[in-house]
Amino acid sequence: MIQIKQATLEDIPAVSDIFKILKCGKRRWSRKKLRNDFCDEGRRYYILIEGNNPVGAISLDFITGDCEVEAIAVIKKSKGYGTKLLRTAEQIARDKQCASIWCYSMDYYGAKGFYKSNGWTEISKEYDKVRKETTLKFARRLM
Repeated sequence: MIQIKQATLEDIPAVSDIFKILKCGKRRWSRKKLRNDFCDEGRRYYILIEGNNPVGAISLDFITGDCEVEAIAVIKKSKGYGTKLLRTAEQIARDKQCASIWCYSMDYYGAKGFYKSNGWTEISKEYDKVRKETTLKFARRLM
């Protein structure tokens, strides 16, 4: 059985472990940072659980009036977990009456096909000469 639930303080270790998959995961998604984030009214974490095992997580930020997917990660790819998390995020954003949902993704994640197949549009692409990385921005209108 697969379920997605809003993460609680007890879920911080699992969320942190899942986000460590991301290139900047170890420093950016430490347990200490996540504990601090739980005090932030505009940020929410959701965890995808298969059976009793956490296999995916998503971080949503509502500070801007729209919804930013700050991070999304799954342990097992090609199982539809990322799409389930994204659809859940879209519904939560609609429920909060956000006009759109958006995210940044580093080009090396290869997420362009994922977002496009889920109805999102690439709206910008920038190359950071210092970090030598390309950042893509994707968005989807909700209303």
